[in-house]
Amino acid sequence: MNLLDGIEKLINERGSSAILKERIALANDKYALLESKAAVLEQQAKNLESENKRLRTDLEKAEMKLQELSKRKVSGVPIVRG
Repeated sequence: MNLLDGIEKLINERGSSAILKERIALANDKYALLESKAAVLEQQAKNLESENKRLRTDLEKAEMKLQELSKRKVSGVPIVRG
């Protein structure tokens, strides 16, 4: 091993280290972005679940009202709107 080999080895090691640091920084940035997106998607899922629950309740109430109106119509009881 001569003097130039040692210098070349140092250059390669330092160069690799810099590249590795850049790649790690890029991976960390991507990970942070994915965490942020995951948080947004989790909140959207919660919002959609709440809306779904509310809509199911509204549908259930509307179906009950429809049944009530159908029974009144069949039994001859006048339907009063309001």
